[in-house]
Amino acid sequence: KKPSIISIPFDISIDDIQKQINQNMPDLIYEDKSFEDNNNDEFKVKVWRKGNLEFTGIQNNVLSYEVPLKIWAQKRISAFGVSQAPDTQFEIKLRFSSKFFVNNDYAIQTSTNSTGFEWITKPVMKAGFLEIPVAPIIGKLIANNQTMFANQIDQAINSSFSLKPYILEAWNTTRKPFIASEEYNTWVKIEPQEVFLTPFKTNGKSLKATIGIKIVAETLVGVIDQQFEETKSIPKLKIVESIPEIFELSLYN
Repeated sequence: KKPSIISIPFDISIDDIQKQINQNMPDLIYEDKSFEDNNNDEFKVKVWRKGNLEFTGIQNNVLSYEVPLKIWAQKRISAFGVSQAPDTQFEIKLRFSSKFFVNNDYAIQTSTNSTGFEWITKPVMKAGFLEIPVAPIIGKLIANNQTMFANQIDQAINSSFSLKPYILEAWNTTRKPFIASEEYNTWVKIEPQEVFLTPFKTNGKSLKATIGIKIVAETLVGVIDQQFEETKSIPKLKIVESIPEIFELSLYN
């Protein structure tokens, strides 16, 4: 029984990935409601997503993108027994990069890292005639929470994409016997055995890979039972560097 490989090209639209991330990312990204937490920092802050995440570039199979945020901040100031709590609002852009991969359970996952941020409007906070320099405080806050923002992006992607439904459909379709010759009442029956996938590579505005299904085929003559029970489980995915594109089918009787 000589096995053969069915090669199936597969691609994911980067626009679809962007859409799914935006649908699954919360509008409220971060909130600090207390002046007393974080070692009594006398600071409150609230961070919203002001717009959609947008991809800005692709290089070496890594996607770069940015997220615009609106931030409200309030600082409590106490002097001579008098407390004030001026506030301010401003906007920034967070920048990230992600590398895509698939685990052996067919889930599409990302490894996202922060690549910094950019002020759109700088925070200005005044208490009477006093101008409070809060930009360094905000900058430190954003820097300390960039990992948390990156994890939210990873969670949004990981909960949105899986290859398993598509592979399962192909697996069950492959197992259905088909007639090769009506004249001689000859059938071909295929039994899939393993599933392979090449690493994702960027091509234009898509992430592309090749799926390979290892099969064993046999020919049957006469009346056969065409009914079969669809399976809901498939073998663990195997990642390989390449899959032959030439389809060769070996039959045995």
